[in-house]
Amino acid sequence: MMFQKMIAGFRLFFWLCASAMAHAQTESPVIVGKNDWLFVRYGMVHESFQSEVLASIELIKKTNRMLQKANVRLVVLTTPLKMEIYSEYLPDGFEVSRYMKGFNDATLARLSEGGVAVIDLKKTMRQAALENPETPLFYRLDTHWTHSGTYIAAQTVLQGLLTEPGLKKVYEAIPAVPYTLTWDKKMYVQSRIRDIVSFLPTGTPAYAPERTKKFSVVRSRDAVSENGKEATQGGELVLTGSSMSGDWLGFPDALRFALQRNVSNFSINGDLGPWVGLRAYLQNNAFQIKKPSLILWEIPGQTFELGPNYQLRLERYKIHPQLWLLQIAALTEPVCDPVSVKIQVRAGAGSPTGQESANSMRSAFEIQFDKPLDSSMYLRAKAVTNGTQQMTVEAWSKQQLKHRMNVDAGTDGTDHALRIPIGVGLKDISQLKVNGISAISDVQMCKYSENWLAR
Repeated sequence: MMFQKMIAGFRLFFWLCASAMAHAQTESPVIVGKNDWLFVRYGMVHESFQSEVLASIELIKKTNRMLQKANVRLVVLTTPLKMEIYSEYLPDGFEVSRYMKGFNDATLARLSEGGVAVIDLKKTMRQAALENPETPLFYRLDTHWTHSGTYIAAQTVLQGLLTEPGLKKVYEAIPAVPYTLTWDKKMYVQSRIRDIVSFLPTGTPAYAPERTKKFSVVRSRDAVSENGKEATQGGELVLTGSSMSGDWLGFPDALRFALQRNVSNFSINGDLGPWVGLRAYLQNNAFQIKKPSLILWEIPGQTFELGPNYQLRLERYKIHPQLWLLQIAALTEPVCDPVSVKIQVRAGAGSPTGQESANSMRSAFEIQFDKPLDSSMYLRAKAVTNGTQQMTVEAWSKQQLKHRMNVDAGTDGTDHALRIPIGVGLKDISQLKVNGISAISDVQMCKYSENWLAR
């Protein structure tokens, strides 16, 4: 739990800094509401960032089309803003903009009009909050939702899947798995999930611990042995999202119970952004070896403003939106449309010489081509990393470095699918250098099935 608290603190610190810089705010990052409810200013959306939101929506629409070509259905779940669900606890005089009030509906409508399946969590959660004020769906002192909130959200997802005929067909084709849910008899005294409190001014009176309900979800005994394997290797139904979808908050378990299906969770912390999370899952062997039938992509509402290259994101996770799109396209192309080119692969710097052990670890490979390549193509191969968490891929033309990109990689010493775009707007590429791997095989150059950068 202490590790989780540190992660939550880092996540909040990142977003508070991002909000302060992005919106040039001088007020306290914490909004002190009524009845000991706390909110944060980053938990808002701003009309001045509408162009960034629209760009994010376009990326999601194209990603949805890519997954459809791979026979995978995508459903977007927008996590509602805490101050939307509990607006009555905002301080007197605090104005929620008209833009923010309509943001959720407008965003879901734009996605839906673009062919993306969406499920509205806000409406149901707001109604539940009004009908049962004694059962909070968000922690008063934290940015995250409670077990009660995740339960309502999961039930809403079930109704959303059953309501849309196409999604219902996909959902019902996924093998059912029996799960039982049990609410704890005692209220849980929560003294650690309170990530907002640490950002209050020194000398602020202490807040009493919160008391909330918790549940436990158990899979039937005859299937328990397979559960861990499926959660690691993926399955028919996958969840990817932010810290709101972390196991410790209960949303994956709530989904397993509501849907009566195994849900493989590949969520990451919100400070890395939804773009990193989805890309990491699509790179994973869980997707590349056995594609799912259905992906639930949970996206916090406020992160639509922050694209893949958001300036305050950690450098290793920043990527230009067009390059992100090309990489997602490479990861989701069902088959390779081969490029007519001769490929020569040789070990580069750090490879073993004749005097060294045959088991020495190579650190780089050079891939040369007899014809020039361009941005309409991507690399498809299998690779084993040498223990690093990232590979670096460089595109060269006539001995000049034209492009470099970082790629997260598995470190378990097994083959991992490598799907890498040449780059954006490049041509006459004669060589690729892949650093941070110990082996590479099944190398192919492929053409994209569509010009994904076209408007």
